[in-house]
Amino acid sequence: MPDAPPSQLSVDPPPAECHHLTGPTGVGKSYVACALAHKACLENFKTRYYRLPRLLEAPQTAREEGTHLEALKQLVRLDVLVLDDWGLHRIDPRQQRHVMELLDDRYTVRSTIAASQYPLDKWYETMEDPTVAHFNRIAGSLRPELVAHLVGIRN
Repeated sequence: MPDAPPSQLSVDPPPAECHHLTGPTGVGKSYVACALAHKACLENFKTRYYRLPRLLEAPQTAREEGTHLEALKQLVRLDVLVLDDWGLHRIDPRQQRHVMELLDDRYTVRSTIAASQYPLDKWYETMEDPTVAHFNRIAGSLRPELVAHLVGIRN
């Protein structure tokens, strides 16, 4: 238990927000995302980190095993979900459906942190079917202060 007085302990879930970290390779997007996740863990929020390409491999296996809905519910229930390396690989329509289903279920309910080398307006290009209404709604709802473009210093 933390040594803070009860009035300073966080017992409510974090606000349901989508944070987007973008920037070139090596500027610290993953580091910042993990630092935010670590802070959430220290405040006793259920938090999980995934590289998006790895997460997208799991739904097909879960569907075959009949555990897809339970796996989705577990991800939706997390207070904070970090999705790193968005756009590292092209997202096919089946995977896209899984991601949109997850983001749609978390939308306005739980916090999601996404990190990518691509600016938000280029994320459509990482999808084989860039006309997804769910993504339009999620991307259109972002407040500018929740989108951070990181810039590194090269020697």
